[in-house]
Amino acid sequence: MYRVDFNTGAGNQDNFETVEDAKQYADDVAEYTQCDICIYDDDTDELVSVRRWVGLPLDDELGLVEDPICFDKFGYYDDWEEY
Repeated sequence: MYRVDFNTGAGNQDNFETVEDAKQYADDVAEYTQCDICIYDDDTDELVSVRRWVGLPLDDELGLVEDPICFDKFGYYDDWEEY
């Protein structure tokens, strides 16, 4: 099982069957928090995936991010990183 931690003290959710289910939930409810979103393995408490917050506007011309979650000029969540 996996859990999503928004690193804000609120909105965390656990008991996801797969990492993909946890990612989908996190993407669906992500808000402007300026904090990374982390997914942990409930059994080992190890970090398995993270979507990092970047506090700059996304530069689409660079093409470095495939699936960002953007918050206009305030910043964005980068692609998921696997560990």
